[in-house]
Amino acid sequence: MTSVELMESLAMVKDEYILEAHEENILRNKVIPYESRRHKKSASRKRILLIAAIAVMMVMLVGCAYALIRLWQMKLGEYTYKVPDEEDPSVVQVMSGDFISLQGLKESPEYRATKEWQDFLAGYDADGKIIHAIGNQPTNLPPGYDQYTVYTREMADKLDEIVGRYGLRLHSEVNVVSQEELDYRVGGEFMGAGMSRGWAYIYENGTFQFDGDIVLNGTERMLQLRRSVKGTFEEVMLNIGHVTDYTEHRYTTAGGDMILLELGKTKSLVVADFESCFIVVNLLAGSEDGITKDNLRTLADEIDFTGLKNVIIPDMRGDSFVGGGGEWDSVVGGGGKWDNVTAEPTPGPAQERGNESSEKPGNQAQQSEQARLSAYRTVLENIYCYQTFPGNRELGYDGFDIERNRFAVFDIDHDGNDELIVEYTTTCVAGNAEIIYDYDSASDTVREEWIEFPMVTYYENGVIRAEWSYNQGMAGDMFWPYTLYQYNAEKDTYLQVAMVDAWDKALSDINYMGQKFPEETDVNGDGLVYYIMTGEEYELNDPVDLAEYEEWINSYIGNADRIEVPYQKLTEDNIKNFLLSPTS
Repeated sequence: MTSVELMESLAMVKDEYILEAHEENILRNKVIPYESRRHKKSASRKRILLIAAIAVMMVMLVGCAYALIRLWQMKLGEYTYKVPDEEDPSVVQVMSGDFISLQGLKESPEYRATKEWQDFLAGYDADGKIIHAIGNQPTNLPPGYDQYTVYTREMADKLDEIVGRYGLRLHSEVNVVSQEELDYRVGGEFMGAGMSRGWAYIYENGTFQFDGDIVLNGTERMLQLRRSVKGTFEEVMLNIGHVTDYTEHRYTTAGGDMILLELGKTKSLVVADFESCFIVVNLLAGSEDGITKDNLRTLADEIDFTGLKNVIIPDMRGDSFVGGGGEWDSVVGGGGKWDNVTAEPTPGPAQERGNESSEKPGNQAQQSEQARLSAYRTVLENIYCYQTFPGNRELGYDGFDIERNRFAVFDIDHDGNDELIVEYTTTCVAGNAEIIYDYDSASDTVREEWIEFPMVTYYENGVIRAEWSYNQGMAGDMFWPYTLYQYNAEKDTYLQVAMVDAWDKALSDINYMGQKFPEETDVNGDGLVYYIMTGEEYELNDPVDLAEYEEWINSYIGNADRIEVPYQKLTEDNIKNFLLSPTS
């Protein structure tokens, strides 16, 4: 649907008015086109009044169409993706929606580059085989690409091509900063007393984003604010549901800046487009929650857009943290990159009593465990607030409720220490992940022990069965492919045992390589054979029958019981309170 078609969907708008609304003379001068009146030497009073009435109507139509076109001009496309069900991750839901640019309007180089990149990503590695083969291994790409969804040389070359075509730069550094530090780096305070916020992340060019909240109609509402500085490539986009769900208004703030207010059903937007930057506020509430356009005006007036549009190059002096009893009283390791997340141990009773008692073995163990939990809390805070992960891993964020994700603090590998298990699903399918983190007391860092798609079964004997995010094989609904892992105590990690897939003859008796179904292998005649791939490559070379497959899988799982992981929702209260009562 084009913007003209979108206008035509408005009720009671006649065709001739729609066509005339595209004339520049109407937009600029608010009069009927010159061509329609140049042969008229005079007009009756009745005719003049009619023309005036039409002109007023046209101004109203142009005003409405302008707002709709502005939101439409932010739309990158409609994307369909799959996410695990919130209650049962083994159930995959298909979702779709309109995604908008957070960098600029259509035809701007920032918008065009983002759309071209997202269209490329939508068709690249669609079955996930490439990223699955890479797994947890480093990509060996030069620094800089780690700020984007790039994991192959081909992707890096494509990104360079797009960035070069539109004359943009790539990000080179990012810091996580406190409220006060953000104000310093952007040139001063820019929020009113009615808004509050947590930590933010800021890039070397002044682009930044944070989560915050504001009280509207007596209820605290969550929001996200992002300022994207023009001239640098961004891949971030926002799912807004559907463009047609929004009613739109132009508004001039108390500071004199013209902005757009977008009132949706379950979320709302405040948008400002300036020469130097593009600002979007995503309010996680809409008309169904009682939000009105007056509420959006209140929100807009809490932000000093005049200050934010005057972009200065920030002082990238490393990460900062909230101290002295702040809501998130923890620290992120400095250096501008999240290679490892470190945390200051929360003082325990032994530390408060002095060094003598803290030297006792029992107290040392208590302090070590407290440091472990404090480090885990820092990881959870960063995921909750900024969707950032240890090791600089990028999983993305789709804008849905962050509290749909889950976590557990639990000794999953039975090594005597609690691990942190994170189930992250508020992203595209490729970014969905189940991650096990462990704590290294010697370096006071959190490391990634294992990661896979979050369709996982844990067993008491250290085996993990991780089903794939896709089923592109020859088994259809009869068998879902998976990878089997086994815990290695010496290396304190999970090692891959094999990838497993199958071929259902009922689906096709010839595979994608032109080979016929191996009748000789299908001893029991059920029309299903299995492939156990112990190497690193996905190769359907040596099929086995059901009996041989069951013998193999039983040699690893046997009678081992499944582990019921005590997940909690990733909420602010759960992040704070798990320190008091670990779940293992």
